Amino acid sequence: IKDRKNSIPEDAIKITPDMVKEQLSAVASREKSKGVCGRLRCCLLYEQGVYKEEAKKLPKIGTAVKIGDKEGEVISGNILTREVVVRFKDGGTAVVKADQVVPKKN
Repeated sequence: IKDRKNSIPEDAIKITPDMVKEQLSAVASREKSKGVCGRLRCCLLYEQGVYKEEAKKLPKIGTAVKIGDKEGEVISGNILTREVVVRFKDGGTAVVKADQVVPKKN
């Protein structure tokens, strides 16, 4: 495995708070967000494009959706598992694959 932390000059790595927030929200713990080098920064830099593309495949938080005959709202999503959490009008919630969710037409 290539040592990525030494393949990029330190001053060329520009990690934004949004990149950290986006990727940390997709993993269960901070330890899992570190790469083989043990550092967060390089992994964020290399993987940001993938996270952005995968995030486009999930409905946005706040989107009104239908799952079968139930209506609800997306309250969170997981890019890695391609799942979203939907809160239904009756107050219940469900974790479902993003491709099972249909945006509700107004």
